[in-house]
Amino acid sequence: WAPPQWLERMAGAAERYAADGVLGPVIAPLPDTAPAWLRRGGFYDRNRHATGTPVPRNELRTSNLLLHRPPVDAAGIHFDPVFGKTGGEDSDFLSRLAGTGMSFVWCDEAEVVEPVPASRQNLRWLRMRAFRGGQNYAQNKLNGRFGEVGAAHKLAFLIRSVIALCVCFVAAALLLPFSRTRSAQWLCKGYAQAGKLAAFSAYRYEEYAPGSGS
Repeated sequence: WAPPQWLERMAGAAERYAADGVLGPVIAPLPDTAPAWLRRGGFYDRNRHATGTPVPRNELRTSNLLLHRPPVDAAGIHFDPVFGKTGGEDSDFLSRLAGTGMSFVWCDEAEVVEPVPASRQNLRWLRMRAFRGGQNYAQNKLNGRFGEVGAAHKLAFLIRSVIALCVCFVAAALLLPFSRTRSAQWLCKGYAQAGKLAAFSAYRYEEYAPGSGS
């Protein structure tokens, strides 16, 4: 849900910064009944920026977005149905629009609230969301959505992901006896790296496929 001032703040930022799109924060509150380790972890928090900051392409999403329609129509760019079951169609769509020269800025005052449903208050969902996020990020990167990428860059990205995966899983195991929250944070980071590696294969995790539990 959005407060009464949401549209005014988003439209004001679009006009003030001559932006084609404006993104804002999504607050994801957890109920008091959620596990303590989950409430301590900040697992549902996302990056925030000062108002007017250009939004990096790898942070473009539709969860809180005001979009100027005419340049979208002029570009002839649409959501790609290939992402229908995997998710990530919003980052693909918006990064392609950014590639045409459309500008996106942040409005930190235009908060919306999306409570976390019970089905997402568990480690399995967090792990697989991290996996899917890493998978989508890598797909966009390897497809040149964030800038030109050659064979050497792809190889370096692959090697970094392998190393990071090992570090994250070792850290998760070592921290488990001391802090379930910290262990889960590193585990999710490891799953994100695993998702990046999956992008080099034909496998795609379908988060929104029937029976996935999402």
